[in-house]
Amino acid sequence: MKTSLLASFALSLATLMGAPAVTPWQDLHRVPIPEQLPPHPRVFCTPADLTRVKADHAKADPYTVACWERIVSSAEAALENETPVIKDRPSRTSLSQAALLGQAYALTGDARFGAKARELLLAISRAVMPLKRTRSAGLMTDRTLEEGPPAVNFAMAYDLAANHPAFTPADHKLVCAALRRVGWEAGHWCGHRDSSNWRSWALCIEAACGFASGDRQLIEEAVNGAWDPQRECYLYGVVQQLTHSVFSDGIHWERCMGYTYYTGSALMYAIEAAKNSGIDLWHAELPGILGPFVGGTRHEEYGPAGNRSFKAFLDAPFYYAFPGGGFARVGDSGTRSIQYHPMYEMAWQEYRDPKYAWLINRERQGNGRDAPGFWQVWRPKGEPEWELAERGEPKGSIVLRLVAKATDRVALVQDVP
Repeated sequence: MKTSLLASFALSLATLMGAPAVTPWQDLHRVPIPEQLPPHPRVFCTPADLTRVKADHAKADPYTVACWERIVSSAEAALENETPVIKDRPSRTSLSQAALLGQAYALTGDARFGAKARELLLAISRAVMPLKRTRSAGLMTDRTLEEGPPAVNFAMAYDLAANHPAFTPADHKLVCAALRRVGWEAGHWCGHRDSSNWRSWALCIEAACGFASGDRQLIEEAVNGAWDPQRECYLYGVVQQLTHSVFSDGIHWERCMGYTYYTGSALMYAIEAAKNSGIDLWHAELPGILGPFVGGTRHEEYGPAGNRSFKAFLDAPFYYAFPGGGFARVGDSGTRSIQYHPMYEMAWQEYRDPKYAWLINRERQGNGRDAPGFWQVWRPKGEPEWELAERGEPKGSIVLRLVAKATDRVALVQDVP
């Protein structure tokens, strides 16, 4: 009743004052969630992915072989370690080793890797259950911003090892309970509820833990957001972040490239996990939110009206950069230029955009490695759409007013010596 009265008051006040209509949160665009989730593995890879990777490995594809050998050799080393008795928070090392063991088990079928992953997962889960949420909504770490990568490793390890025959029903119950606890405490209860990059990492945590454990509430909130009656606000999901936190030019609302890369680091995990359970946010065309809605953040909305997409978010750095690849230093972006990021590896699989292939290939040629230091076993191919200037990039500057209208423009100026 209190919520409906607040909403009615806001709508009436907006009408009387001639302000933009305030949309009820119930009218926000939502994407359907499948009734049933696929079996494991389903979070960051699928059986089809594993079949493809194994086929490439059998053909002795150099890139796949390099990734495969790195994973298996790291997992072999992890087998030599004693499974720790964890008395406080699980360490990042334990979580990353569990993920590596899960990866090696999924690739090779070697039961040793799956058994060791199970031992680590049970030790981690027992440690997680009594932990208390910190003031900054961390559980395994101090705060939400740091919880994302450990949560991803936790979810990945379980998802890839869950089919090992040593897992008992009690084991599954314990690990899933621990995953749900991380998702709720470090994700749902994060103090940042809408457009903040903190919320992006909360969504990463909710999606990873929700899809791994099968928690439908975490999945729904991670994808579509949820009304929180206790805090009287709308907790943004990926859909709201893409339609309200990313403007029509594809740039994050904080208007600096630093946050495009930083929030992309979190959103890529949520979007990939959703896709593998039948929720395709990679290709979704989502209607942009141009006006205020009940429970939403009050930052200024920018048009024009129309659909938003993660593709536009990924494309923005290419069109924002100066000819030499540099970016104007807006906000707390620091000195930056267009650069490689793992999200472009994932995006290449979805879009086959030659811009992304150029960026990936430039990274590989520049560092001289056959494989990245993380688990990516696909092989981008393509040509750049333009050549990057080899000379040093002059600094850029911008001219902005503190208050801007939807029709205003920003000038990015390259200072030429």
